[in-house]
Amino acid sequence: MDAVLDDPGEFCRKNQQREGRVKVADLERLSVVCASKSGELQWAVTGRISPSGHSQLDLTVKGRIDLICQRCLEAFSFDLDSRAAIILAGSEEAADEIEDALDDDDPTEVIVGGEKIDILVLVEDEVLLTIPLSPRHDICPDTSRLVFGEKRESPFAVLKNLKTDGNKKN
Repeated sequence: MDAVLDDPGEFCRKNQQREGRVKVADLERLSVVCASKSGELQWAVTGRISPSGHSQLDLTVKGRIDLICQRCLEAFSFDLDSRAAIILAGSEEAADEIEDALDDDDPTEVIVGGEKIDILVLVEDEVLLTIPLSPRHDICPDTSRLVFGEKRESPFAVLKNLKTDGNKKN
């Protein structure tokens, strides 16, 4: 499936839809933050005219990517199921006006829609915005026993021994 919208305005006016798949390895900025480049994302984009009369793209991205847990530094799978509404503006000034008219709680994004739009760039942007800033397992696996093979001694035990030894000298 072609992942470039040659005329985004017409795509929206005709309520057209496109869908496809993309490998994580093919998305350069995303693959840099992933634990592995394996995996595939499914995407779908639908054009329509928003209630305010602007061209709008509704984007859906689903899939699974491998991230690095920032707590234990082990890889884990992160399930994506993201939806975004993107209003296309004709210029930077028009984009600013549209953003000012939106409610502060409205998650709709506003971009300048040129002659062509690469859907895969939108998909990659959406995934990068969806993944957590500091990804973590809900419950990290206990890797200390796997690495050290035994229970580690508390670093404070050494301080306790120093304090006890110091009291004996007095």
